[in-house]
Amino acid sequence: MDVEGPWSRWSCASLPRPKRFDAWREGLRRTHLDWSVRRPRASDYRAELERVELASARVVRCVCDPLEGERAGAEIARTDGAFYGVVLVVRGMETVSSNGKSVRLGPGDAALWDSERACSFVVHEPLEKVSMLLPKRRFERVVPEAARFVGAVTGAGTGAGALAVQQLLGLSQHAASLGVSAAERVLDASLELLGAAFGASAHAPSRTSSVRRWIEARLHDPELSPTRIADAHDVSVRTLHAWFQAEGLSLSRWILQARLDRCKRDLLRRDGAHVTEIAFRWGFNDVAHFSRAFKRAYGRGPRAFRDEP
Repeated sequence: MDVEGPWSRWSCASLPRPKRFDAWREGLRRTHLDWSVRRPRASDYRAELERVELASARVVRCVCDPLEGERAGAEIARTDGAFYGVVLVVRGMETVSSNGKSVRLGPGDAALWDSERACSFVVHEPLEKVSMLLPKRRFERVVPEAARFVGAVTGAGTGAGALAVQQLLGLSQHAASLGVSAAERVLDASLELLGAAFGASAHAPSRTSSVRRWIEARLHDPELSPTRIADAHDVSVRTLHAWFQAEGLSLSRWILQARLDRCKRDLLRRDGAHVTEIAFRWGFNDVAHFSRAFKRAYGRGPRAFRDEP
């Protein structure tokens, strides 16, 4: 695979099918650092890359079929240098887990990752994305607080995020035509935008706080569902899930844990209420499911928990 030089384009379409995924793995290594990736079930694989060097940064447009991978101890140790990576999803869906957070990125969403921290990703469907990779020192020269934004998400739905997204898309299309001095100035401007976008996202009030208060007032309702919650807040179900995922949360798991916490509190009161009554009080309509979930969360079933001295 030829991915050397200031600009390059590559596709695995011309290779025999059995060799395509291995070639793609090598392409990722050369353009996105060292990753351990897992082969999908499908025997065929489609992927292509366009890469351009912009001053000290690398901008890569990537189109690929589903896969998953990670950077952990071995991959980090094999990497020469320290880098920040920005990933912008153009089409499709990808989950990125970094800095203790898992975020699901859809079209127009961008996230920051750190080559020196463990990171993993899952591409859920055919994906198109733009990535920028550059040395940490170069990034931090413009955005000194960059380390605080690792795992943060910005997107085209915010003011600074919209500008940053358009800038990254423009770089992927036009960076190859920039001269050396222009490339440095454009890179500085791009990093300024990214810093403003990630900073605004990191300091913005939580979009889930009012939603969580609304849910907490209705935990007793067994009909509570993502669709009903989204309708009540005039957003799509997909947007609702994205809000929670941007904070490293799963909406369904958060609701389940909130209900379990209420049940635990009532069990500790030992006021004579039956376990079934308490479960139904907080929105559970299947006692067996409640008991299993309670035991997973607290290490023992609700009756044993209530009866302990």
